[in-house]
Amino acid sequence: MGKISMALERAEKERKKRRRIRKYVAKTYDDSGINPRIVSYYDPNSYISEQYKLLRNNLLAYKYENPLQTIAICSSLRKEGKTTTAVNLAVTMAKVKGSEDKVLLVDADFYASRIAHLLHINSKQGLSDVLLGECDLMDAVVKTRIDNLWFLHSGKKIHNPISVLDSQKMDEAVRQMREEFDFIFFDTPPIIAINDITVLARQLDGFLMVIRSGKTAREIVDRSIGVLESTKTKTIGAVLTDNKYYIPDFIYKILGGSLSHYYYKSYYKRK
Repeated sequence: MGKISMALERAEKERKKRRRIRKYVAKTYDDSGINPRIVSYYDPNSYISEQYKLLRNNLLAYKYENPLQTIAICSSLRKEGKTTTAVNLAVTMAKVKGSEDKVLLVDADFYASRIAHLLHINSKQGLSDVLLGECDLMDAVVKTRIDNLWFLHSGKKIHNPISVLDSQKMDEAVRQMREEFDFIFFDTPPIIAINDITVLARQLDGFLMVIRSGKTAREIVDRSIGVLESTKTKTIGAVLTDNKYYIPDFIYKILGGSLSHYYYKSYYKRK
């Protein structure tokens, strides 16, 4: 019990310290038009940005022993923070000091495309145009204002996205992405009610699951995990958004467990 008491005392001190840091951090914006929700761009030293760096470092460590180039950022439902997580993670991955890794962020949510708005990019062509044979992949890919980060818009609206995702054109597009970029992040539609993720899965090295704390029912999460498991593509981790409590890793270790999720508290209001 002595170790647990000491750990809890240490956690309380760290929680207070982090609370002071959060209050101190200033939010500064520029004229890039990038949405303030992209904290990894505007506020790279904030607590939330540090959580994205932790996630990035764990992905890089995972890559040493496993193939990891194409990653889907997914969630059970809408408004869980999936797209914001995808953009912030891609920005964080692109900003690794001393690295020349090229990062591609793909908006594969044909139903509610939002990344172009968050990054303030006006793109006329995108993934659907590539898959329909109306343009070449690299003609649709756009260089962002952030070094080492490129973006592929979802493209024009199509009635049946699964038909183009499950095609030879998609195979060729992903093959070319792998040749051109070191990391490819796909922002995908929500798992529940939309089947696109099961088709896209064969192109992926892994899923990263986003779960909104206190909002997404356990039963819904279980259903989503079941869908992901059925694809035989590995779920490599989870991001818990809107988490209101900081639980240090060392407490889990003392109690004999392990901390397998990444926590951050979102301070923005969702639209």
